[in-house]
Amino acid sequence: MRYLRLSFLLSFLLLIYSGCDNDDPDTFNEPYFTIDVDARGYEEWIFITNTSGGLVGYKQIPKEGVSIQLTKRIAPLSGQINVYVMGISQDGLKRSFFCNAYLGLETGQTYRNKQPLPQGRVNEINSDVRVAYAPKSAVFHWSPTLGTTRWIAWDTTYFEGKKITSNRDLVACFTAESMMYADIENVPNPQKFRYPDDFKEYDHQIEVPTGINPSGIVTSAIDPGMTYFMLVYSTTDFEKLEFNKTIKLCYLNGFDTYFTSYNLGTKSFVMNGDIPTVEEASIPDYDVSVTNKSLFNFSADVPAEISHRRSTYNYEEAMGGKQNIYRVSVYSVNASAYQFDLSLPKEFRDAYSEISFSDFEYGGTTFEQTSIQNGYKNVVLRQLDNTLVPLEGYTYTYYSN
Repeated sequence: MRYLRLSFLLSFLLLIYSGCDNDDPDTFNEPYFTIDVDARGYEEWIFITNTSGGLVGYKQIPKEGVSIQLTKRIAPLSGQINVYVMGISQDGLKRSFFCNAYLGLETGQTYRNKQPLPQGRVNEINSDVRVAYAPKSAVFHWSPTLGTTRWIAWDTTYFEGKKITSNRDLVACFTAESMMYADIENVPNPQKFRYPDDFKEYDHQIEVPTGINPSGIVTSAIDPGMTYFMLVYSTTDFEKLEFNKTIKLCYLNGFDTYFTSYNLGTKSFVMNGDIPTVEEASIPDYDVSVTNKSLFNFSADVPAEISHRRSTYNYEEAMGGKQNIYRVSVYSVNASAYQFDLSLPKEFRDAYSEISFSDFEYGGTTFEQTSIQNGYKNVVLRQLDNTLVPLEGYTYTYYSN
């Protein structure tokens, strides 16, 4: 009886001890990181550290691709992890190394590292568009982008190119007074338009004050299997039209999803989903600055609205006709500061002894404020999974060199 009591007491104490020490590497077996990787023809490594920089686990990914689930811990782990994806590829005399660091991810998540899907054959036809009587000061947007040429003869502006038959296309004519468009049909014969008789007003037009001249203005509609570019114009066009530093964004009805983007110096706006309001399309005038550019001890002065950042580092070597290219991208949920601290295992350091992280030079940082739910996690998903559909919402991006 005494033996049974002693055995029960020891079992009870052992149960209490094991329940209080869940960070013991030998007792914790639940997965803390899962990633599905496609075949890619070169090797990759996954390294996981805790927020103190201690190496928690790592795995070499075969070229054939595999689903990896990390469970056993080398070091204690809290609710967040840093994930480092490293790849090394060889193309003739060119050897490329990359490291994508994702700092501050939640544990227990599943990610996909997919290759872009091969594009199918594009059906295209020759397209010939002629616009008569347009003002010589007008700016045109011609949506087919394959081998397009344009010239003016007498009172007619000519466009020739190849039209993708699955896309809806238009020719737009912009002046300082009006922005109008005409649809292009899926026929190879010349299509003739007279300005302004054959042109129509856009269904929606919003004006966004910018203060400076923007660039890369694009509005489009996205339906399954089709992209419809409704508006594309550049800084040169903007200056020619004399819009007085106000962007004009134009849209047509009848689509479920719209895409809008423009650049404003070191700032940019991107929205996927609805047509933006003027307030949504107006980029907040935030000041961002990097105070320490170091890969290992980065810091920045940014407003609280900034949700995450991406910093790049790189260097190149050329010796005897051979070229080595090294790239590091650091994605961090903490935009103001987050430590890059990777302790590589000996087997990796022995195999790739030429890689020295102290040699990397700072390339620049982008900071983002986004309305997308779980913004940072979805940034990581979009980076890892090339097939992921853009999420609905808007994002303001600020660049600092």
